[in-house]
Amino acid sequence: MDIRNCQTVQSAFDDQLSIAEQVEGFATARSGVRARVSQRTQLDSLPRVIILHLKRYLFSDYTGAAIKISSPCSFGPTLTVTPQVTSHSQVSTL
Repeated sequence: MDIRNCQTVQSAFDDQLSIAEQVEGFATARSGVRARVSQRTQLDSLPRVIILHLKRYLFSDYTGAAIKISSPCSFGPTLTVTPQVTSHSQVSTL
C-alpha cells in the first residue's frame, strides 16, 4: 500500500481502494473498437483479519536506487471500511 502522501493507514487504505485507474489500449472483443475504460479494486467480503504491506520505499527514476519514505504513518487498532471500497453499501470495522 502506497503511503507517500498519507499520514494514516486509514487514509492510505481509502486512497488505494477508492481511486479508479485508467486502462490503456483497451479494445472491445467483438469489434476491436478502442474504448476509454477504468478499473477499481473493491472488497466483496471482509476478512476477520487483514494484513497490510506498507510501501516504505520508492525507486528513483534517475538512478534506480531505492529511497526510503521516512514520513510518519500512524494507525489504530481498527480500520473502517467505507462503502466506497466495498461492492456493498455497508460500513464495517476490521
